[in-house]
Amino acid sequence: MAPASAERQWKPRVNPWVIAATVALAAFMEVLDASVANVALPHISGNLGVSTDDGTWVLTSDLVSNAIVLPMGAWASSVIGRKRFLIGKGEYMKIRQLVDDAFDRWGAGKGSILDLMGDDGTVVIPGTAPHCGTRGKQEFVTNVATPFMSRFSKPPVPVASKIVADGDDVIIVAEADGTTLDGKIYHNSYVFVLEFREDHLIKATEFLDMVAFNRVWDSVQPKAQSTGGMEEAQ
Repeated sequence: MAPASAERQWKPRVNPWVIAATVALAAFMEVLDASVANVALPHISGNLGVSTDDGTWVLTSDLVSNAIVLPMGAWASSVIGRKRFLIGKGEYMKIRQLVDDAFDRWGAGKGSILDLMGDDGTVVIPGTAPHCGTRGKQEFVTNVATPFMSRFSKPPVPVASKIVADGDDVIIVAEADGTTLDGKIYHNSYVFVLEFREDHLIKATEFLDMVAFNRVWDSVQPKAQSTGGMEEAQ
């Protein structure tokens, strides 16, 4: 008589319907993604100021990028493991969301990008001007950010026009406008390069027009100092 274990029919540990539903949902989201771009095509063409035929290049680019990225994702998961691949992708999205939220709070006057940095972080302004160099967070806030911001009746707050995340690094292109205490308009363009370790900002490098910065610093007398962020909190 055969053992009882041999008579049992093998069954998967996970319900096959759950697996089928998961695969179907992924396929549905892919089709939905392409459909959204197709439906929005007239608006995309209008905003770009091109014809509908030229606007279809948006759809073509989307399909080509999918054709490239999807096989690469499968290859990466097979090389480093599906778990590590998904965790890495999740960390990428997490950091990007942290930066987006920080800029939203910054724009609302409720903090700055330096809120993501611990006291052991560093801020770098490349260049040879007097206020350029590498400083710890607290030194930067005390000696640069706060005195600079105290020269404004309407503090400048950077508005991001582009945010690009690459692994643990985030690059932000931004513009800022403000009004100094003597009533003059201040404008500057910025590029922030943020380096993260896990979800903590450890280094912020800031590129800006130091001529515009120094003009405000040298010609406007500061009022009683208030807290600032990164030299706009900067």
